[in-house]
Amino acid sequence: MTEQWSEGYITGVPYTYGYYNELSPAWMRFCLLMRRFTPPPAQDYAYCELGFGQGLSLNMHAAAGAGAFHGTDFTPEHAAFAANLAGKSGGACNIYDDSFEEFLERDLPAFDYIGMHGVWSWVSDDNRRHIVDFVKKNLKAGGVFYVSYNSMPGWGAAGPLGRLLALHERIAPHTSHAARTRDALAFCDSLFEAGPAYLQSATGLRERLENLKKHSPDYIAHEYFNSNWDTMYFVDVADRLAQAKLRFAASAVPSGNISGFGLTDRAREFLSGIEDTVMYRQMQDYFENTQFHKDLYVRGGVALTPQRQRELFLRERFVLLRHPDDIAYTMNMGMGSITLDKDVYKPVVAALAAEEFAPKPLSAIGEAGGLTRGLPDLLGAIANLITLGAVSPCQPEEVARQNRSRTRACNAALDEMTLAGHFFVSPVTGGGVSVSRLDQLFLAAPLSEGGDAVKHALEKLARNGEKLLAEGRPVEDEQQAARMMEETYAEFRDKRLPLLKALDIV
Repeated sequence: MTEQWSEGYITGVPYTYGYYNELSPAWMRFCLLMRRFTPPPAQDYAYCELGFGQGLSLNMHAAAGAGAFHGTDFTPEHAAFAANLAGKSGGACNIYDDSFEEFLERDLPAFDYIGMHGVWSWVSDDNRRHIVDFVKKNLKAGGVFYVSYNSMPGWGAAGPLGRLLALHERIAPHTSHAARTRDALAFCDSLFEAGPAYLQSATGLRERLENLKKHSPDYIAHEYFNSNWDTMYFVDVADRLAQAKLRFAASAVPSGNISGFGLTDRAREFLSGIEDTVMYRQMQDYFENTQFHKDLYVRGGVALTPQRQRELFLRERFVLLRHPDDIAYTMNMGMGSITLDKDVYKPVVAALAAEEFAPKPLSAIGEAGGLTRGLPDLLGAIANLITLGAVSPCQPEEVARQNRSRTRACNAALDEMTLAGHFFVSPVTGGGVSVSRLDQLFLAAPLSEGGDAVKHALEKLARNGEKLLAEGRPVEDEQQAARMMEETYAEFRDKRLPLLKALDIV
């Protein structure tokens, strides 16, 4: 049975080990600057994360950042994991296992940043009220609040699928969560085979169900099995947060802050006549059929002049996360796929790749990239490259230097853990960087096996009972596995290792 203290939230299943860029102070600052809002400070700030899950994001930001960090997740197992990682990292990170109502009663500092990812849609309306009250009480004037949620109208057709999975969970026998997940998906399959009329109007629902089957049982349980699972219109969330004196400031998706980007000419023409920001965003959701919102709200945000925005942006630093050969210049937007102009983007990427991928201020990128059409074009290119996961904003250079030892300690602790996802923290960006399982093994080799990275990786996989895959099948032949590992290591050495060095992870 559901434990009473859990308030309908799934607690018997460990949450996924994810990292979320949007919770990074440097990321929030970039998005706010794009919309000409004065961002909170890059140093000496107070930060809070609500519902931190396993706490990877919170711990990475605390290890790399220059502030005091607080966070709560009312699942004790999550808080214990996060506190253990915080102890090994040495960051200024205060971990609690309070409910939102309990956290509201604590004597906490006023925060410059408050963030929550994947919480708002999955908690009760009472808890959303506690969250609003917490933000109203604890967010500084000029502070920023990040929130994400399942949104309408994008979930209009598929929303009943989420309800169906949650309903099945209520009547499912108390077996393992993996078995309940499998049974719930099979139940949906059998319903669809029976030919309900609803299926005829719900375009793409079968495809959505098939894609859902590719996720882990843990993800599906946390996404769909909670008693509370709500989809919301942007305007309703904006109205709710207005009770905490908040107003919408920016999308936490950088490309979402480029006016009209990804829209058709007819859509841009229609939206051009709407001056109200909330109405504009809501109508944009109809054009893009938005399913998931990632938004930044400010409390009394101060607008920047264009000149001041330019001054701040030109000294902001950026760094590549992907090798230039591996960047795909295509973006999937709500109204279709967009191919980016390589004549604009490749010079920017080349400028970022110069000097062994070292981080560079925007002023230097613009000069080296040969962009003569002005700051908006350069910012647009950077914003889209960040959205693609190819580039990251950086935190101040002095903060990166000061916190190198803490990020190394955090990465050593992460390396010891067997996690479903693999991330290391960079003092340069102040956030997490995705690292593949094999790259993680290659990075560990110099310390443990005298530098023979291929040998170390093969032996480590063998000890763990893991195998390389070729065309989706385990490779049983040892010589074939060795050749594959040599090829993988060569690509790592030539492409990804230089990037990890520039990010000061190595």
